[in-house]
Amino acid sequence: MKIAHLADLHLGFRRFTYDTASGINQREHDVAQAAAQAFAMVLEAKPDVVLIAGDVFHSVRPPNRPILQLFGWLQALRAAGIPVVMVAGDHDTPRSRDSGSLLGLYRALDVHVAIDEPKLVQLAGLPDIVAVPDIHLRFGRPIPDPLRDTILLAHGNAIEMPGVPARLPKALYSGWLYAALGHWHVFKQMAPMAYYAGAIEYTSTDPWSEARQQVPKGWLLVEPGACKVTQMLTPARPHVDLPIADAEQYADADSLAHAILERLAPLRQGAVVRQIVENVPLVWRASVMAAARAEPAVRHLLHIQLELRRKATRASFAFEMSTPAKAERPNLREQLAEYLQVAPLAADVNREDFVREGLAALDAVTPHEEQSNAAAVRVRDPAPPQGDPGQPGQRDPAEG
Repeated sequence: MKIAHLADLHLGFRRFTYDTASGINQREHDVAQAAAQAFAMVLEAKPDVVLIAGDVFHSVRPPNRPILQLFGWLQALRAAGIPVVMVAGDHDTPRSRDSGSLLGLYRALDVHVAIDEPKLVQLAGLPDIVAVPDIHLRFGRPIPDPLRDTILLAHGNAIEMPGVPARLPKALYSGWLYAALGHWHVFKQMAPMAYYAGAIEYTSTDPWSEARQQVPKGWLLVEPGACKVTQMLTPARPHVDLPIADAEQYADADSLAHAILERLAPLRQGAVVRQIVENVPLVWRASVMAAARAEPAVRHLLHIQLELRRKATRASFAFEMSTPAKAERPNLREQLAEYLQVAPLAADVNREDFVREGLAALDAVTPHEEQSNAAAVRVRDPAPPQGDPGQPGQRDPAEG
């Protein structure tokens, strides 16, 4: 028996403001290309079943294009007689009770979908599959005990982190014939025959921690009988997290800017890059910005995120290379407060209490200085290439 295990597709993901020649957000296009290749590879591998472990879309209301693209890819699998089982991740699950998940649409293709509650899927000639969506684990609801001849498909966090409890303890994902997990964007073995497939592209809120691990993106081809798991790689736009620089090692703003540009110039075509600089005097800011804007040698990069951190407050400055410096945007706390004021709520929820508790939760887990805006430097002119899909970068385990 062969299983194709995919997870964290994040179709419809968008980042930065650069579009392709056809008007599609460049990063949305990158993710769609990775997904198209993944489904083509799955179709060629002819697995006995395809398991999709959640976060199929990047948002509960994705653009029309990825909705139709996924319909076509799933339709091709079903036409080939390959069954598909899919669970909803946190990105697929609406936050308000009066909304439904878009994933229900794919039941029209006879795709087995678990959105709110676990679903037992029984397919002729295959082991039973217990499909567990994110929302079920999020509220601590029980799932069946592991069964040696049964497959688990689940979306949830199984990795303990400071302040983030594991919703999927080891006892729940160990002991199955195979446990296909989603939510963690890095390929990772959690137990014998229990794996996170990882995302197919860089779509997390912190791609830089991923880029440091140098773990490729892709999906898994699994043969449970032989205890064999093979990572099948998909194209990913290169992400680079450059070593942190210290401004105190440079005599002036010009020498700092020159050193930064020397680091950027040899990087791969179409890369997305972050450079952090510590201890930057406030009076150097304008000079570093001007030098970066004027330098044509880094125009081959899709995006440069330059974070200039002051010594005293560790605040960051923001600018775009191709435009004048922008006014500072609202910080994270201000943006959250604005969103909570208009977010859809159930009729019995008091909005004032909702806003107050939401801001208190943010303050409890995020130091105030980290809520300030990081600096983003984009390169747009001339138009960057479509990208040289290459070795994905690295990363500390980061959730989607």
